[in-house]
Amino acid sequence: MTRLAEHDVTFMWGWVSALSVIVAGVFVSSLLGRSVDERKAELAVLRAVGLSTRTLVGLVVVEALCIMAVAAPIGILLGHLMGTAANNAYADFFDASTAIYRADPVFFGGALLLAIVMGRLASVLPARRIARLVPVDTLREV
Repeated sequence: MTRLAEHDVTFMWGWVSALSVIVAGVFVSSLLGRSVDERKAELAVLRAVGLSTRTLVGLVVVEALCIMAVAAPIGILLGHLMGTAANNAYADFFDASTAIYRADPVFFGGALLLAIVMGRLASVLPARRIARLVPVDTLREV
């Protein structure tokens, strides 16, 4: 494989990875938003009995980070397995020994760090909804 072709393949996989990260962030944000909506009455009661807004927001942030702490290692493992399978398929199809995917511990660490950052960013909108929660109005709706 020529250098240009290797660069094109690397570039393509970079965009696929970036798109996957964006989709994962939207998914986690949606999941947290749904969780906040379902527990709105509980959160309003906690707020009414004196729990601070900061603590409620912290609950959502911790929930997001817990989701990412479970999802990131699973995603990294599955990505590694898929990369290895793609290498094998590529080598068989093109009769080549050049690997497209190379396992790099720095990359895995970066992916884990990115997952933590995405979890924090995904918690922003649901946390803002909780911060604006008015207990009396919320409990009246239930």
